[in-house]
Amino acid sequence: MTLMGDAAARNDEEHQRVRAAMRRLRDDEAERSNGAHTVMALADESGIPRQRLYEHHSDLLNEFKATVGRGAVTPNVEALQRQLAQARDHNQELAAEMLNCGARSEHSQR
Repeated sequence: MTLMGDAAARNDEEHQRVRAAMRRLRDDEAERSNGAHTVMALADESGIPRQRLYEHHSDLLNEFKATVGRGAVTPNVEALQRQLAQARDHNQELAAEMLNCGARSEHSQR
């Protein structure tokens, strides 16, 4: 086989490994990684270095990112969303207090 043929065969074999790893991660059946929906976990799961994924399989990385972005919300994201909502509520309370303080200050200056 030629050098080009070897490279093409390697890419095809890696392509299949990445697709299989994507499927396992999507289905929460990780075998070689922590199962997170990250590029690092995909690299671990497929056995292909992350840099090689970026250099030779960017089409699959884009597909993976788009696919896992539609998955269920993880508990960490839910916790952060709750914290953000609480912070927004607190900001509104502080803004209301500032308005009340400003109104009292104007009233006392008269």
